[in-house]
Amino acid sequence: AYFKGVAPPEFGYTRNYYNVPGLNAVENRDAAGNIIPGSFSIQSTFNAGNPFLKPTTSDNFDLTAEWYFGNNVGQLTASFFHKRLKNVVTNGIVRTPITNNGATFDAVVTTPINAEETGKITGFELAYQQVYDFLPGFLKGLGLQANYTYVKSSGVPQSTLSATDPDVAAGRVSNIAGDEFPLQGLSKHTFNITPF
Repeated sequence: AYFKGVAPPEFGYTRNYYNVPGLNAVENRDAAGNIIPGSFSIQSTFNAGNPFLKPTTSDNFDLTAEWYFGNNVGQLTASFFHKRLKNVVTNGIVRTPITNNGATFDAVVTTPINAEETGKITGFELAYQQVYDFLPGFLKGLGLQANYTYVKSSGVPQSTLSATDPDVAAGRVSNIAGDEFPLQGLSKHTFNITPF
């Protein structure tokens, strides 16, 4: 089966305001890295939302096989999937001019952006469900649901978007590119077991 998916960005990422940024005096340096005496610039670092975020869209390819057994009280399912995602939301760093009290200075802003790269998700799921109607007495009708999912994702360098992460709150940028990280929120292995 093929279908298209659309997911809007998290509402908090689209806020169009920011707190008044703190100002820092940064000493200017020459090409050799030496401080230029008496020379400094005013800079600020802060976080802001991005009201121009686009929804993440996906092209989804799915193939599923199901087997029903035991007078329809049991089921085994195998599903294979591949998804291509566009406009995945990740962190970006932009430099923007801010005017405060008549003075204009550069601000380094950490903000959510839509990645230009295409994300890829490939994997499979195995699921089992059965009602144990062969059990005696009050045990009849007990059952079990279980599933396992394997996901491999790539294509979009990821950094955390969590507002509670200290590095995000402080506006620091990781020195790791994140190219090999999975897409945010996806575990490689997931399983669920539910007796009922």
